[in-house]
Order: sequence, then C-alpha cells, then structure tokens
Amino acid sequence: MTKFNEKVKQILTKVSESFAQSVTLNIISSSFMMILPVIIIGSIAALLKGI
Repeated sequence: MTKFNEKVKQILTKVSESFAQSVTLNIISSSFMMILPVIIIGSIAALLKGI
C-alpha cells in the first residue's frame, strides 16, 4: 500500500508541475499578446512622428 501511495504522490507532483508550467506559459503568452499591439501602435506612432 505504501508503494501505491508513493506512486500516486509522484503522479500528482508531476501533474501539478506540468499544470503550473502550462499556466505560467499561458500567462506569459496572454500578457505578450496584450503588450504586442501596444508596441506595434507605439512604433507606428514613432515612425509617423519621425516623418
């Protein structure tokens, strides 16, 4: 029974680790997608002001 418990614990830690990684990736990508249009608009405005 203890071996089974250890196996379950290993699986749970692996699942939680991969879940945490995917959540972090989702946060990074969504924040990047929010920042990207700001960067594009800012660079276009800078180009127009430069002209």
